[in-house]
This record gives sequence, C-alpha cells and structure tokens, in this order.
Amino acid sequence: MNESMKKLFLFSICILLFTPRIEAQTYELLNDVFQHSKNGKVFLKSKFESLNNEKFIKTYLTQSFIKDNWEPLPSDKIPDSSLFFDQVSLEHVRAVVLVAPLVEEIDFSKLNESFVKVENENEHFKVSDSFQIISKPIFSCDKQWAILYRYSVFKTDVGNSGDIYIYKIADGKWHLFHKITLWMS
Repeated sequence: MNESMKKLFLFSICILLFTPRIEAQTYELLNDVFQHSKNGKVFLKSKFESLNNEKFIKTYLTQSFIKDNWEPLPSDKIPDSSLFFDQVSLEHVRAVVLVAPLVEEIDFSKLNESFVKVENENEHFKVSDSFQIISKPIFSCDKQWAILYRYSVFKTDVGNSGDIYIYKIADGKWHLFHKITLWMS
C-alpha cells in the first residue's frame, strides 16, 4: 500500500470513529451561521450539495486557488490568510470531500425552527423568490475551522455567485472568518 493510500485509509478510520461528533458539529455550525437570517426564515434545499467532483477538488480546494483569490482587491478588512493555512490542511479537506456521500439529506430536525425545507423548487417559488443550497461543512483536523460552499437559487434570472465560506469557532460559536467567491453569473 503506497503512502497516499495509507493516509486515506487512516483518515477513513478517523471519519468512522468521529462521525457522531462531526454530525453534531455540522448542525451547531448551521444553526450559528444562519441564526441572523433576513425575515427570520432560511429556505434551504433538502440535500447537501456534493463537493465530490474533480473540478471542485482540483480547482477550488487548492492552496494556489485560495491564495490567489483570498484578497482580490487590497483591503485592511481582509484577514491574513496565513492564519488559515497554518492551521488547516487542505489535504485533509480534500480527503473528507472524497469520502463524503454524493447525496446526503439534511436532517432538519437538528436545525432550529427558522429553517424551511425546500424539496420541490417549482412549488417553493409560489411562496418565495429564492432558496439556499449548501454543502455539508468540512471541518479542520482540530475542529476549529470549517469550510462551507453556498449559493442561492432565484426565481428570476438575476446575478448570483457561489462562495466558499470559512468559519472559525470562538467562544463556543461559529463566526465567519472569510468568504471567497468561486463563480459569478
């Protein structure tokens, strides 16, 4: 067994052992992140968006892409990327994505009451103009950082973007550390 296969095998064992804690942390993060939503409702697609595709892994989950897009325009308000890169292994992040299920339902019973499940887009657009699609959060090895892919779907053809949100836990709550735009339409 080569070295990369050994790493993937050991990582898979860790995932199996720590899955219950990761599941709990997933829903803690989502409840923290969306608690201050507009109009009190979060319309959310019923399934997590899978990141397990070659383009996402090889294009967006790389150090070069993230570094190149961390600060598209100079600003004093953008956090230093070295704090993220010093504490988060993108190799670990890619490994998590590779072993994640392609289709996974969101357990709405673990989310607060502001979340509204969207199963049928056409039916949903009769009551609202948009909804969110998110990936399952990917946590760093020390569970202090999380990466979430997120975009909105609108009833009308309006401009939109897909973004990677990077969160850091502080004082027991998840806080947005930085956002990187992946695409715009």
